[in-house]
Amino acid sequence: MELNWSTFLLEMLNFAVLVWLLAHFLYKPLQSVIARRQQAVADRLAEAAEREQRAEAQQAQLDNRLQAWEQERQQAREQLQQELAVERSRKEQALQQQLEQARQRDEVLQQRHRQTQRNQLERQALQQGARFAGRILSRCADAGLEARLIELLIDTLPELPEEQLLEMRQQVAEQDLRPGISTAFALQPGQHESLETALQTLLQHPVSCRLDRNPDLIAGIRITLGPWVIQASLQDELASLAEFAHEQ
Repeated sequence: MELNWSTFLLEMLNFAVLVWLLAHFLYKPLQSVIARRQQAVADRLAEAAEREQRAEAQQAQLDNRLQAWEQERQQAREQLQQELAVERSRKEQALQQQLEQARQRDEVLQQRHRQTQRNQLERQALQQGARFAGRILSRCADAGLEARLIELLIDTLPELPEEQLLEMRQQVAEQDLRPGISTAFALQPGQHESLETALQTLLQHPVSCRLDRNPDLIAGIRITLGPWVIQASLQDELASLAEFAHEQ
């Protein structure tokens, strides 16, 4: 079989044209498609990696937030427990203070009650003592003792406070008051005149006294002039002594 060079050349030419056509119309587009697919796959892989990184970052951020939230919750729980402990301690102290104040008030009330009972007992004892002394003195009292008490009263009239004297004189002058004289025994001769003279000198105004018998005085005299009372009697002295002893 002889080699036909012209046919061979034509075949070579056809093969070269085929290769060029394949390279130009098939290989390059195929390479471009493969490159685009590879680039798309690479892009997707990169995007997936980026998403994975973002997911990991978000997960880490979420974990950090959860950890921070847990710490905040723990701190809030501890702070709440501290505040509750402080509030409980404050309320316990306030309750203790209220109980102490209530105890003190109750103790004060009990002391006042006991003191009131003691005062009542003392007053009753003093009143009974005064009545007992009054009964004894009533057996010893006579007109002579009363005369000495009247003289004592006349002697002490000028010793009344000046302010009281001015008010008494003014009221007697304006209202023409009549002094009332009460005695346990009947006045002896001259005592009435002595009393009126002493009162006129004291009040600097003419007076006319009203006389009255009062055996409760035991012995002595009581002069009433409007709101004022001037006294020198055993009964009044016993009452004053009992009141003074009770006050002391």
